[in-house]
Amino acid sequence: VSFNPYGNIMKPSLRAPAHEFAATLLAVLYISALAFASFVPSSVTAPSFLSGGICSRSFDGPAARVRMADSSNGEVGVTPETTLSAAATTDLEDGLKSLYGGDLAGLSATFSSSTGELIRVPEHLVPESLIEWGQVPSCLEVLVSEDLTTYEDDDGKNSGKTRLERKSAAVMPEVGCGVDNLDTMRSSDTFNLSAMGGPGLTGDGQGTAAVFAGGSVASIDSYLPPLRESARQRVETVFSISPETEEGVEYARRIRVSFDVIPKERRISSPITMIVERRTSEVSSKGTIGLGGGLDGRTVSRLVGRDNFNRPFAEDDPDVDIEKLRGNWNQLNSENTNDPIFKAHGEALHTIILPRNVVVQYGSETCEDEKMVPWEVAVALVSQQVNETKLERVVVHRSFGPELDCVKCINERED
Repeated sequence: VSFNPYGNIMKPSLRAPAHEFAATLLAVLYISALAFASFVPSSVTAPSFLSGGICSRSFDGPAARVRMADSSNGEVGVTPETTLSAAATTDLEDGLKSLYGGDLAGLSATFSSSTGELIRVPEHLVPESLIEWGQVPSCLEVLVSEDLTTYEDDDGKNSGKTRLERKSAAVMPEVGCGVDNLDTMRSSDTFNLSAMGGPGLTGDGQGTAAVFAGGSVASIDSYLPPLRESARQRVETVFSISPETEEGVEYARRIRVSFDVIPKERRISSPITMIVERRTSEVSSKGTIGLGGGLDGRTVSRLVGRDNFNRPFAEDDPDVDIEKLRGNWNQLNSENTNDPIFKAHGEALHTIILPRNVVVQYGSETCEDEKMVPWEVAVALVSQQVNETKLERVVVHRSFGPELDCVKCINERED
């Protein structure tokens, strides 16, 4: 329960999830009961309240075991169980810890999956004054808490397998005095990760995940409720990027790119979400920052970083020219030499170039029987070393076929 300087209880944010409001209300009632009990005679019994919180339930469906999770819009979200591959990573646990866990803060932007055009923050989330001034934000600040734990098998025994729990809070735009008490929209996701051998990943109805390149690249593909009876997946790709230093403190950084796909229909079914964030703490706060109100603009600016806060990345022009991507690329990681290469040319390939040198490509080769040709999706981070004239890129390549779904990580250089 939060109190203002006058001793009055602060009301929860109007945009806070329903369970936060319920938890605050129960706490107020409980404190009131304790106060009442301290003044009544000893022969009178103080009322008791049902203890507990939001209930998480698991159930078995025809395709996958899923977990009921909290959702920012008040609806019940479905978070599937996910399988992780140790391929291309020598130490799985260290690989996970290098990219996940602790508290992170950054900026989130949305782009069209067909044109790559920036989709600004929806106007119903923006104060009217900003709309009138033509200053609809390009990004939302996001505060993320991640915990890496272990989970129990169906028989109640500790499986020793890793669970990733992620709690996110998107900070709503505000002006004037509202900056001193910012609203947030909160969501939570849970991924159960287990090691799996082999060079690729097989979709088994439970979702897939993988860590590559010693923990500098990762992918998490989770199954979502079907859309018009077609299987739907959310694919998330994470790249570790160079750290930044602010006031003598070094912050590890990463880029997350996610979107939904319908493999059967061979298309991306959602906008592309891109989040550039930095790790503010090795220890997770479990999503408690700003919970119940009291989050102010200065705190958000400090966590996100002043430069990032004042200059949103989504407003930067892409550094990579699409013409530079055409042509042949040579693979640098020999373990994937015999794997099919996702070509950077061809009429059937659609390319989207985003800020921070992120490239999304999808499509398939031309064939008379299209159903027999895998549908390819690739997310790449392009870089150019100092004093080098040729580009390099790390590509997380997903192939959705009639018999096998797989994901690979390829490191390439221009021919």
